[in-house]
Amino acid sequence: MQGGKTSESEKNINLDLCPLEGGAEAPLVCGDISCARMCRGECGWSKTKDACVRGGKTSASELPINAHLCPDAPVEKTCGDTRCPRLCQGECGWSRSKDACVKGGKTSASELAINAESCPTTGDEPTAAPDMCTGIVCGRLCKGECGWSKGANGCIRGGKTTVSEARINAELCPEAGVTETEGAVDSAKLEQDFLKQECNRVKCADFCVGPCGWSTGSMSCKLGANTALSELGLGQC
Repeated sequence: MQGGKTSESEKNINLDLCPLEGGAEAPLVCGDISCARMCRGECGWSKTKDACVRGGKTSASELPINAHLCPDAPVEKTCGDTRCPRLCQGECGWSRSKDACVKGGKTSASELAINAESCPTTGDEPTAAPDMCTGIVCGRLCKGECGWSKGANGCIRGGKTTVSEARINAELCPEAGVTETEGAVDSAKLEQDFLKQECNRVKCADFCVGPCGWSTGSMSCKLGANTALSELGLGQC
């Protein structure tokens, strides 16, 4: 009130409501602080009360208490947080039966391509591997892991080419005009050559999957090889 005088003992009243030096706002009352590392100044951690109290003193051994409640605490991630098998590593592994990343599992090389659309492709992550199927314009050569899609009007991964679709774009097939026997031989060779070239285009072991596999000896992606988990991250990833 105007005209009154504050005594020394009264200066400690409602300290929690007083601004700090420099004009900053006062912190919440000590008891509202859950992170021991933030319990300082006029506050201190009490082991007996397991709380931050006014007038206490936080020791060095108490600083890690409730570290997960501190403002800058990292968010702990679990295996189930990722839908990308390529990131399901370490103590985690992909489970085909649960279609999920689980603790204690093991991700095989053949599972690395599962849910590729869920894998990050920005920042330091490698870009997606080239799709070998989309480059095939001849229906008869669209087979194996590829198949013809009438909806997409093209060859896609995971599709299936019917007998009638095998005749699509026959004029664009490299072996057009040769006999059936010659065509079968040439078709198989052309397919192998095509897959070989596509494998060689992959420069990161993480994306060297399917018919391709990583070769540590030549540090390249090769047709017919298998990528081991220990080889993940090799190459230009």
